[in-house]
Amino acid sequence: MNGLPDTPYARFGFKSIFEAHIQENTALDELDAPPIKIVNNIDDDPCPDPTFVYTNKIIYGEGVSPPDLDALQGCDCEGPCDPNSKTCTCIHRQKQYSTNEVEGFVHNDKGILQSEVEPLVIVECNSACRCSIACQNRIIQRGRTVPITIKKTREKGWGSFARLSKYLVWTFVGLYAGELLTDEEAEERGIVYDKGPCTYLFDVDFYHIKHDANGVLVDDGKGHHSIDAYHYGNFTRFLNHSCSPNLTMHAAYINEVDVQKPLLVMYSSRKIDAGEELCFSYRGTDDERDTRKERERAGDQTCHCGSKNCRGYMFRGRDADEEDGE
Repeated sequence: MNGLPDTPYARFGFKSIFEAHIQENTALDELDAPPIKIVNNIDDDPCPDPTFVYTNKIIYGEGVSPPDLDALQGCDCEGPCDPNSKTCTCIHRQKQYSTNEVEGFVHNDKGILQSEVEPLVIVECNSACRCSIACQNRIIQRGRTVPITIKKTREKGWGSFARLSKYLVWTFVGLYAGELLTDEEAEERGIVYDKGPCTYLFDVDFYHIKHDANGVLVDDGKGHHSIDAYHYGNFTRFLNHSCSPNLTMHAAYINEVDVQKPLLVMYSSRKIDAGEELCFSYRGTDDERDTRKERERAGDQTCHCGSKNCRGYMFRGRDADEEDGE
């Protein structure tokens, strides 16, 4: 692909090849997903740098064990699960993480989150369950259903945009795919990435991982993980930061029993118009601040989100936070 001549026809062909690569690698993961389109009205780049593998999967890095499927507890529901069931194992597992008044599953029968609690922990039915794929509690694993455009921006590089239609509030948008790494491996990669223009590392350090059910800090600093979308990833690797985000990141468990290894999933936090850029806060919520792995950086990272309440930076390095007493 890198050997194509630099002509308008070749650039068009390059884009088509990249779009076909996306379709081929995700066809079995998201059967109902509209094709992702590539658009660039800024310069002559035909598509994002194709040196990464487009995938919706989690790739387990060295020292990270894949899910123990034998340890899964599944429900015995026939057909789709009944959200009012008193015996569904998955409803009981969800209640272990619920801090709100929502009964049953966190998604309604249209696949929309029923809770505005952030960050929300989502527990879906798994491969040990007897219920069908049409179950109300299998939204994430059915894959993306919203139309996406990967589009070049003037100041932020490539970004992901809503396409064709509006997104309803609390709609599942996508999984943050990539390599699941040990904290040690992520730190080593972070040192290398910090010398370049960007990083795709995110800490997996949600509140429920670091605290017990009573809110007491139990984190011992061990067993942490990060997701790296540099070598493997999907359209979510192009999600830019905004100080007024329209997406939120949540933890989700499907075929994983280890609380330290949730999936990172994106949902719309408000209605999103067609053509609007999809963004989330790299700093997270008040309880999930600084999820982006930037702990070792000394300088502020300038924000170009353009929102009315822009703070001027995406995240701050350790030195800056210590000066502010944060």
